[in-house]
Amino acid sequence: MPTADAPIRPPQRFSNNMDTKSRLTLAEGRLLTQLADPEAPAPEPDTMLQHLIASQPGADPLATALPVDLAKAAQSEVRGGPKQWRALPRLIHAADAHAVLPIVARKLAAVGLCPELLPEPTQSLLHRHRQQHHIAIGQAMLLNHHASTIAEQFKKHKVDAIIVKGPRFASQLYDQPGDRTYTDIDFLVAPEAVNRANNLISQLGFSRPQKFWDNARRDQEYKWLLDENVSVLVEIHGNLVHYPALRRRVSLGYRELAAIGGVDPGNPVANLMIAVIHCACGHKFHRLNLLLDVLQAVRRLERKDDQVLTAAVSELGAELETGVTLGVVGTLFRCPRTLTLAEHFSHHWATRVGRKLISPDAVFAAPIPGSIDSRIRRHAFRRLQELGLARIG
Repeated sequence: MPTADAPIRPPQRFSNNMDTKSRLTLAEGRLLTQLADPEAPAPEPDTMLQHLIASQPGADPLATALPVDLAKAAQSEVRGGPKQWRALPRLIHAADAHAVLPIVARKLAAVGLCPELLPEPTQSLLHRHRQQHHIAIGQAMLLNHHASTIAEQFKKHKVDAIIVKGPRFASQLYDQPGDRTYTDIDFLVAPEAVNRANNLISQLGFSRPQKFWDNARRDQEYKWLLDENVSVLVEIHGNLVHYPALRRRVSLGYRELAAIGGVDPGNPVANLMIAVIHCACGHKFHRLNLLLDVLQAVRRLERKDDQVLTAAVSELGAELETGVTLGVVGTLFRCPRTLTLAEHFSHHWATRVGRKLISPDAVFAAPIPGSIDSRIRRHAFRRLQELGLARIG
């Protein structure tokens, strides 16, 4: 049986070379969001690197107006060239930490970036990324195989369950599924069927890692590892809101998701609510890829879905999470549609405070070890969530 120390999954981030000195400027962060957006065109090399130069302290304003060759610019850094070019490797490492490197690397290749012209640590990162990305795609195929087997058993034994997050988002929200890799399979199961689901999965060669202190029942989240390959992780959720203090106000269980159309994996409102809850209630905005799921879900909404969304948010009690998350996403990715939706859920003062707490800089700095201000802001938002104040007026 796997132990708590057993490897649970292949790494989602391939390195973490970010530190407090690697903190992105606001201009660099904006460029990162453009590169991370799968549907935004990659900026032209001249535009991108002029933008990077302009973001650096002491930048020469005349230099930013000159045409720039991407390969020569990167090469100048290898040869000890101007410090301004150090922003490009830092941007790549930030993309890795935010789990958006698959998209960023694809776009940089499209505009002619030659990895061999970058500093050696960044070359190594991109090389590992290419290797790990191929592994991740193969891992997704393996996970999907086991997901199908488990889903068939659930159906056979009348266990009400819905696959959420990873494969659902990859297939429904992204034109290129490889842009959205995942490392586990998540089943949202009806409360009365959780025990049966756990019993069934234990009969399919899965075991739960042994832990000294197990909060699975409290959190309504059960992790299962395949005995013969512990990289295969399946999670059984009784609710996507794991913290009891939050579930008193906001809840997304099987019944709630089914009520807003979530049995259909292509339902845009259901996918948006899964993404919002995953980002705001689960991970506290600590990676850009979580916000990217929300952006992609908004893009699948039609105007006729707006009233359905309002009703769903009210039913789930997720006004605060929806208003803050949509506001942050709309600001980061400069998406007018998302900002318009955010305003509909931002009438309460608590939502306005939440949007100030979760600033773009707090999101960009979240993966950096020792980023105290980001941590304080995001944990303050969690306390605001626990107060449970915001409702649609």
